[in-house]
Amino acid sequence: MNTVIITKKAKCPSCDERIPIGGRLMLHQLVTCSNCEEDLEIVKLNPVILDFPYYGDDEEIFWEDDY
Repeated sequence: MNTVIITKKAKCPSCDERIPIGGRLMLHQLVTCSNCEEDLEIVKLNPVILDFPYYGDDEEIFWEDDY
């Protein structure tokens, strides 16, 4: 498993805010931008790069307003 313990800032691809990410980081870990509240995925560890998560065609996504 690829993990690294570090505190860095990564750029949100949605709002360009540099958000702090710390603790034990793992590839494909989901994080939330503190500025725009977009859900993001760690796609690279060094440097930390965020992107929008990919949800496969077979997975259903339930949003809060679906309930």
